[in-house]
Amino acid sequence: MIFKTSESEFEHDKGWSHNNHVWSKTMGSHVATVDLNTMSIEIDRWHYPIYNYQNSFSSFPFSGYSLIPYDHVVRNGTILHNPEETISLHKKTIDCDRFCDYIIQSVYKQLEGGQYIIGDSKGLDCTTIMSILDYFNIKYRTFCYDKRETNVDSLYKHLQETHWGFNQTAYFSEPTKLITGMYGDEYLLRNPLYVQWLLDDVNLSNVFEKYPNAYMYDYFKEYYCVKITNLQPNKNYLQNILNDYQLWSHFSTQVICPFKNINILQLGLNLDYDTIIKQVTDGYINKKIISMCNKKLLQSLDDKKNTSDIIF
Repeated sequence: MIFKTSESEFEHDKGWSHNNHVWSKTMGSHVATVDLNTMSIEIDRWHYPIYNYQNSFSSFPFSGYSLIPYDHVVRNGTILHNPEETISLHKKTIDCDRFCDYIIQSVYKQLEGGQYIIGDSKGLDCTTIMSILDYFNIKYRTFCYDKRETNVDSLYKHLQETHWGFNQTAYFSEPTKLITGMYGDEYLLRNPLYVQWLLDDVNLSNVFEKYPNAYMYDYFKEYYCVKITNLQPNKNYLQNILNDYQLWSHFSTQVICPFKNINILQLGLNLDYDTIIKQVTDGYINKKIISMCNKKLLQSLDDKKNTSDIIF
């Protein structure tokens, strides 16, 4: 659901309808409503971001627009904090086997039925999801990132050019249920920045040097090694994760991100140190799930992150 408001004007992607300056769109179980009369927005903030620039609001980070935190709403043109939506870290006890079982069941429960499509990226997250789909005999088809439609809507082309998440998937002109591995790094303990904040008494650079052949090693050295050097502690890192929006439903494509699940995130943050280290360096949890659900898919998995990703 892509939109941008400015007083009485409303720019949007396909699929919106309106009545008396009240615009709405439905994608699966999600309904968005933008009332231009009062400049109030009703949208699922867990799945959709809202950005602001002066008196304008948008669901995409156009140039100059700033993200409104996930636990805020827009009422009568005013950005208001909704404390009931603020999520805090909870201490829980969980072992790796139970965590893997929870992820498998959680992914399964998020699927609404129908024909799904998923990118054959050879990466950990998409492969993990495919193994779970196979385990439950859920039909799906795959597409390759280098086989994209050339007749792309001009607005979507702009989205691809300006937002990395949209640039990692294809444009679908027909109604599509797209399952993605987005948020896998962030919600499954493989984003080195977030893990460094979690393990603030550990030097993650030193840890990675012990595992040069690990799945995440090259990616860490390229994108995170310098970034986490002299990194300041951040006790509010959970809020950084929750405000990390990567891809959401748009045009006629219903985007399903099974790993964007607060319970998966909360449970993972409570895993033991050794499991977290094995996950952030080598994707241990993902590989364990693949082995549990469809071990054959391990053969098609890239040895290193983003090896088959043409974007990287």
